[in-house]
Amino acid sequence: MLSRLPRIELLTAAFLASFGFACSSDDNTTNPPDVPTGDLRIHFVHVVDGDTLKLDEMKYVNAAGDTFMVQELRYYLSDFGLEGPDGNYNAGNAHLIDIRRPESHELLLTGIPEGHYPNLVFTFGLDEDKNHTNALPNTEENRAMEWPIAWGGGYHYMQLEGRFRHENQTLAFLTHTGRYADATRPAEHHFFDVELLVHANIVADQTLPVDVVMNIAEWYKTPNTISLTEHNDIMDDYEKQVAIEQNGKEGALFQVGS
Repeated sequence: MLSRLPRIELLTAAFLASFGFACSSDDNTTNPPDVPTGDLRIHFVHVVDGDTLKLDEMKYVNAAGDTFMVQELRYYLSDFGLEGPDGNYNAGNAHLIDIRRPESHELLLTGIPEGHYPNLVFTFGLDEDKNHTNALPNTEENRAMEWPIAWGGGYHYMQLEGRFRHENQTLAFLTHTGRYADATRPAEHHFFDVELLVHANIVADQTLPVDVVMNIAEWYKTPNTISLTEHNDIMDDYEKQVAIEQNGKEGALFQVGS
């Protein structure tokens, strides 16, 4: 990825207080104050192989043939930016998306210098600077995402939970991702960077909408076919943390909607 500009403030204090997101305290930019700016509104959409996600419905089938339903989905995306030949825009923020809180499905990036930006970039999860215990505001939402100290501390990147059918039983699965540590190894980070081709044309005093789509099926598909019968709770399983990271990083997890 291209190098990014220093962080700039992009969300209002009221928005931060409502959701408890971490954001840069800087309000500097390398652009002169009279440079025209516009906004980008990102709407996060969730599907299962093209089928719009509906919670609590046992109707989805993953690559391993497991029939499952999603009951909860919470995850952090951070360090959003726009990159292009004419310049870069970066915001040092962390955004928590909760499938049961529709207001969290949108993120407004403001003060973007007018111009064309081919690439939208962000990080799935939290990098080393953000991912340590008590790094985020002490809100109920962030506390619910805390990762055990014994396994590295900090916060979950994602909590994807639901139920699946196996041999005439309905069982629970917990796809909880984060950094992993145990008595034999230091904490190893499993966040990853995402780059999407958006060709965003930012126009002064206008807001450009863009949909970012997560295909939940990809967590269990590419390059590792993962069965929920062997997956279940993965927080203390290093190999499964690596496998799920590879699927997020190498598969078509995130795409730009039409």
